[in-house]
Amino acid sequence: MTVNHSCIHNESIPSGEFAVDRKVSRQVSAILGTCVSVILIDKKAGVSGLYHAILPEPPLSSIPADEQKAYASLGMPLFLRAMIEKGASVENIEAVIAGGALLSSLAKNDPLLDIGGRTVDIIKQHLSSEGIIVSNAETGGYFGYQVCLNMETFETKIEPYARISSSKSDSKETVTVDKLLRALEAIQPIPQVTLKVMNMLSDDDYSVRAVSILVNTDQVLTARVLRICNSALYSPKREISTIDHAFTYIGEKRFLQILLAMSIEPYFSSHPTDGYSLRKGGMYHHSLYVARISELLAMYLDYPDTAIAYTAGLLHDIGKVILDQFVSKMYNRFMRKVMLQNMAAIDVESEWFGMNHQEIGLLLAKSWQLPDVFRGPIGYHHNPEKMKSTSSLTHIVHLSDLIVTKFKAGLEIERISTNRLGSYFKSLSMSHEDVDSFIRSIHWRKLDQEILMQM
Repeated sequence: MTVNHSCIHNESIPSGEFAVDRKVSRQVSAILGTCVSVILIDKKAGVSGLYHAILPEPPLSSIPADEQKAYASLGMPLFLRAMIEKGASVENIEAVIAGGALLSSLAKNDPLLDIGGRTVDIIKQHLSSEGIIVSNAETGGYFGYQVCLNMETFETKIEPYARISSSKSDSKETVTVDKLLRALEAIQPIPQVTLKVMNMLSDDDYSVRAVSILVNTDQVLTARVLRICNSALYSPKREISTIDHAFTYIGEKRFLQILLAMSIEPYFSSHPTDGYSLRKGGMYHHSLYVARISELLAMYLDYPDTAIAYTAGLLHDIGKVILDQFVSKMYNRFMRKVMLQNMAAIDVESEWFGMNHQEIGLLLAKSWQLPDVFRGPIGYHHNPEKMKSTSSLTHIVHLSDLIVTKFKAGLEIERISTNRLGSYFKSLSMSHEDVDSFIRSIHWRKLDQEILMQM
């Protein structure tokens, strides 16, 4: 079985899914952080497949059928059965395994539980019990992988998902704090509709009528929100043509989330794909995931306002909107520092620019006059211990950011220090076991589908 390190564009297999086919002109791939992928190939029968596992085992003994493939302990038997149904024979199958990265250097007493390593172990145990030889395994380490399978030639390719560009030379421009501040002054102000909705949320004082009147003043925003409300994600029985109808049909909380996401999206998506984003819309996708994980974690912890948690997660990286244009110009050097020298991205920012995305995000929050409740998660989500007062919300966003970085690799350049992770758990009254239980409770496939619909 050939393994090399030069992936080309191909069909991405989402987390918690697998693809199995007979010899066919088709290429499949998966981008892996903590997740693990296993490729099975029976050259004699002309059958191959790629499985993208998220977690080692389920939190409960009974899991809905459409969720089982997310867990290696349940998904591996299903994957092997699909191979056999296509004509493969177990004795002729070879395997390649990749993924299960830590993505950061972990203190011995502060691991976010080696979930990737446990997933790898379960997959290896299952393959061993079936007598399947693992011809190559590239697992663990501190960076993620992209793994590809050509279902026609049976060639497999593994490489780091974050790559140095051979066609792009870095700018020698010196970025000063003054340049950053001028870029901040030049950014388009946040829409007043969005700001007013955020204030309503923070004051817990809003009504269907008040929100409807506000949103209807912005025709572009209205059209974008209605498009999402009419999508397959919500499957309305009849077309939703007014904001009032949308608000009542999908529920006030979800409506406000869509409204805020649609308002923030242009700030992230108008930037180059060779800045922080590792793929088109990467920064925005990352923020959507952090928003939803923050909401789910707030629910898990009985935090009093999940809508505030969602919004804080959505806004946490807003400072990167300013820095992105400068990172783009020195992409290769920035990538080497973060991915190859194992530096936290925020430390590279401070070293090179004199400010990091938290600090400039906090200035942006003040310039936009965002409600005070969001300033902690924006300005301290990498180091909540530096806040003058303890904030559960900032700790929620920090942990959510770390989880997304590990489980949804390949969205943006990021490396988060985990040296104080144990103390952050304590600030949320969570044990390592609690964090593990929360992560395993997340319905990742449903979350992926939901966020895809909001693109």
